[in-house]
Amino acid sequence: MTKNLSLKIWSLLIALATAFWVHSNNTGTVLTLFLPLKLKNLPDSKIVLLPLVKQVQVDIRGPAFAVSSVAQHPPSVVVDLRSGDGNRYTERLQPQNIPLPSDIEVVRIDPQEF
Repeated sequence: MTKNLSLKIWSLLIALATAFWVHSNNTGTVLTLFLPLKLKNLPDSKIVLLPLVKQVQVDIRGPAFAVSSVAQHPPSVVVDLRSGDGNRYTERLQPQNIPLPSDIEVVRIDPQEF
């Protein structure tokens, strides 16, 4: 059991340090995704004419493992139309419109307004 104990301890320390480095925020990855636009709570008496935007370009940054997980299962950009007044509705797209893990940061959204 105590044979090569110092080597086993060093191996464990190196493995832990490598795992910490790989999963830390210092190895941030930036990725551009084209996410579908999902309209929520559209009144039955209304239809959407303009804009014809069906996708939103989003740049995200975060740890490589989290960014790759989001890329494998991309979310939709959700716009809630419940608070629209009259026949026109405009909303500035915010990072809160995109359901992402807390360790992922939205760098840029294009178009910025819907």
